[in-house]
Amino acid sequence: METNVSGGFVEIFTSSTWDLKRTQTWMDDYWVPTSVKVTAAYLLILYVGSKLMKHREAFKLDTPLAAWNLGFSIFSLCGTIRLLPELIWAVSNLGYVGERAIMTSSSHSFRRV
Repeated sequence: METNVSGGFVEIFTSSTWDLKRTQTWMDDYWVPTSVKVTAAYLLILYVGSKLMKHREAFKLDTPLAAWNLGFSIFSLCGTIRLLPELIWAVSNLGYVGERAIMTSSSHSFRRV
């Protein structure tokens, strides 16, 4: 049985308001410079932060860290529950390699798993 997926992963990234060519052009032009800048900033923050915090007393963050980990685990579980059926169907029916595993034509129809 075929049904249109409404509001799913494929719908979001193949919607009529999303310009694939514009996104591809941006990625071709900016992904390397942007990722290099972000990585350099991250490494600088790690280096400077470790120097600034070297002689300070450690924060007591056990409870906030446990809450963060619990929230992130629940978020990840929800994402897996939502996306895994679509991924399994797409890979088993459309194949693993190529853009068809994630996107099809504008009139995409997917079978609910």
